[in-house]
Amino acid sequence: MSFLYTDAQVEKYGRKNLKELIKTNATFAAIIMEHMSAKEDGHILTSSHNPGYDHYDPKTGERVEVKVVNIHSNEYIRMKGIVGKENRFDTLKIIDRFNQFVSKIPHDEFYKKADLANNEFLYSPSLNSQDKRKVKNTNLVVDWMIHYV
Repeated sequence: MSFLYTDAQVEKYGRKNLKELIKTNATFAAIIMEHMSAKEDGHILTSSHNPGYDHYDPKTGERVEVKVVNIHSNEYIRMKGIVGKENRFDTLKIIDRFNQFVSKIPHDEFYKKADLANNEFLYSPSLNSQDKRKVKNTNLVVDWMIHYV
């Protein structure tokens, strides 16, 4: 089969292969979750060319950066891509797929308390119930947890 890569063909392919695309492509899944997050919050999704945040509240102007995280090498939950976004968002919304919860951390609180060693934000997969890994970061995420997904 030859593709012309039209919108219709891409949509048809996406519908037919959606489960595989979500399972095998973390970036694809994260983009879907950014859209879901904007809808959940009643916000407007930004253009992918707008650096620093993913959606905003049209009433208040609140800018939300969404980060989807999962376990990394059975030792930590890892968030990448947060360094360099300082002063570009108002709220950091972390969607933790491993523990299945959401945290919303104010920008200033995050950058005041987060340990960003090696340009990563790491925290405990057990939320320190079974270990004492990255206690400062784990507490930050837990303190601003808003709900389980």
